[in-house]
Amino acid sequence: MPMFDEFLRSGQIGQISVGMNQEAVRELWGPPQDTSIRKHPEIWKYGPVELSFYRSPENSSPLLVSIIYHFSQPNAELPHLLSDSSWLPTSETSFEEFRGHLADSRIPVLGGVASGLHQHLVLESSSRVTFEEGKLSSVGFSAKKESKIKQVSISVPQEDFEAIRREAKILGLSANALCSRLISEHVSSLKPQEA
Repeated sequence: MPMFDEFLRSGQIGQISVGMNQEAVRELWGPPQDTSIRKHPEIWKYGPVELSFYRSPENSSPLLVSIIYHFSQPNAELPHLLSDSSWLPTSETSFEEFRGHLADSRIPVLGGVASGLHQHLVLESSSRVTFEEGKLSSVGFSAKKESKIKQVSISVPQEDFEAIRREAKILGLSANALCSRLISEHVSSLKPQEA
């Protein structure tokens, strides 16, 4: 499979993929050409490819969380794996040309914005392709992070809302925090009982 198409399908460039630590990336691609001053996230640049690393509390080493290929740097040297692609778009590739390639390569598009100055496509892989004024700007892939907290919106009568606000103020909480606490205290009764 052509290397660039593999990036569109999986967010992977050769052996480089999200979740890797910095040492593994350095072993494969060598030292970055440039690095960010900020360390959260820390950004490594290899020509037009930007790798973002983030250190979470669970990990001692920062992990690769996103890969972005910037087409606004047309003369920048490509990582050798991408330069071997049979189809590699440029900063002059139009929205329509890119959509045509995706269709020809059977790469599914989940959504996006197809009109206006700032167009984008979201692929099945979660890759995001952005266009400025109809021309390709970047292709990026970020690690999928499933939130451990979910948001719920509810409607309550005004007098109930005022009672929640009063109680939250007494407890030194926000109304949101109090509602979350009240729901959490009662959610155990909703869970299936283990035998």
